[in-house]
Amino acid sequence: EAAAVRLAVLRGPHSLDHIRALLDRIDDSLSLPDHSTFNRLDLQFHRAVNELSGNREMAELAEQTHRRIQAARVRLDIHLPNRPTTSQKQHRQLLDTIVRGDHVEAERLARIHINTTREPVLRLMKELPAHNKED
Repeated sequence: EAAAVRLAVLRGPHSLDHIRALLDRIDDSLSLPDHSTFNRLDLQFHRAVNELSGNREMAELAEQTHRRIQAARVRLDIHLPNRPTTSQKQHRQLLDTIVRGDHVEAERLARIHINTTREPVLRLMKELPAHNKED
């Protein structure tokens, strides 16, 4: 995903109105009691940003990975406190960096965004009894 973001910036500038509208909808979803709307819109945001790369295969691979992480969180009932709000702040920072055309910073922010979700999910998955069974 970070490589797709870097490529998207290098291919820019882009019309980003549809992504800004998604971020506004994500803002609205943060006050909802469950995160299903946030999760759906979050996936749409990532898809839209990855599609800016112009590399369909890279965008599809990034989306598959994102879906797997999200599915694991839902299936295993993993909740990351304040994650939606933190993600949204990171989304806005990433979009601002794309607009500025800073491909190095955009790639760095994308990696941070990915890791701040992936690492806690992987750690929590290892702590679950089903993942600690001896074979």
